[in-house]
Amino acid sequence: LSTAANSAAWVVHTVPGFPTARTPYSWPVAENARGHVLICLTISKSQINAIGSSRFHNIKDVTKLKIL
Repeated sequence: LSTAANSAAWVVHTVPGFPTARTPYSWPVAENARGHVLICLTISKSQINAIGSSRFHNIKDVTKLKIL
């Protein structure tokens, strides 16, 4: 995605049915409205403000943002 030494890309993507589950799982239909994506990242302290700012500009419905 990039050839720069100090560059990165954050790509979040899903592929239905991949990987194949080892055991069956179920997701209650009633919970669809409450689905979440949780991503853990390790970033340098100097980049926190830039990342936070870009997330507010790119996300149309930010309901909660917590930086630990």
